[in-house]
Amino acid sequence: MINIKVNLHVTEKCNYRCKQCFAKFGSCKDLGIAEWKHIVMNCVNSGITEFNIAGGEPFVYPYFDELVEFINDCGASCSVITNGSLITRDWIKSYGRKINTLGVSIDSINNSINANIGRETVSGKQLDTDYIKECLCLLKDINPNCSIKINTVVSKLNYSEYMYDFILKCKCDRWKLLRMHIFNDGIHDNSSLSITDGEYEIFVKNNISNYSRDNFDSNQNRVLKTDDGVIIVLENDMESAYIIIDSRGFLVDNVDNKYTDVINCTKESFTDGLNKMIFNDSSFWSRYELSE
Repeated sequence: MINIKVNLHVTEKCNYRCKQCFAKFGSCKDLGIAEWKHIVMNCVNSGITEFNIAGGEPFVYPYFDELVEFINDCGASCSVITNGSLITRDWIKSYGRKINTLGVSIDSINNSINANIGRETVSGKQLDTDYIKECLCLLKDINPNCSIKINTVVSKLNYSEYMYDFILKCKCDRWKLLRMHIFNDGIHDNSSLSITDGEYEIFVKNNISNYSRDNFDSNQNRVLKTDDGVIIVLENDMESAYIIIDSRGFLVDNVDNKYTDVINCTKESFTDGLNKMIFNDSSFWSRYELSE
């Protein structure tokens, strides 16, 4: 388990309302920092050395900075996934050296598309793409070893968009293109935004035009490197490929587009929970391979 990354979904709260989002686990009550520290130690005692803080939007969690500090104090590496809207230059200056990866979810650079997706606050404020680009460049200056990752969910609303030039300007190391994950738990249903194989392929091919592989097939070529050095990861299927601890502190399984509880990590051994999971090793590790 040494190199397995555990995703800590510290909150369900988010200042955006993205229609395709599936990070909804049934409880909006956040755990306190003491409970999250206990969970981190539970994982560390099981051999885990890598954590990713996610949400919801992790920057709205009141103890977010303290959790980053604690993970560092445990000698583990810390990465963060955020929608980018609450990142500041001051935060980059204070914490840029304490994270090894910063992932920013950017599904579009078009204001009308972002509005349709729901990537804006209730007042209609959207991510300032020029500002986030400046912050990411500042992060690279402060911590050149920090990997910048951009996640893009490809759905019915954005599959025809071209974003590659913007991705380059952000000094992006890794661009993950996630085919929208259909989620329906009886309360939340995003199936109306699902796309066909052909529509996903349109987005991929539009944005890797400088890649020199002939007869490209997104079902066969999951990870590739563009001539500019950007690694592009194609995720058609995310089922059973992530280790997630939800905002209640439960290790959860993702099977058949549903989340089910495995163990309560505030009370039970993380090692025991991992052994109970239905986990797809090949899907997990293929996200980190590189096809030359």
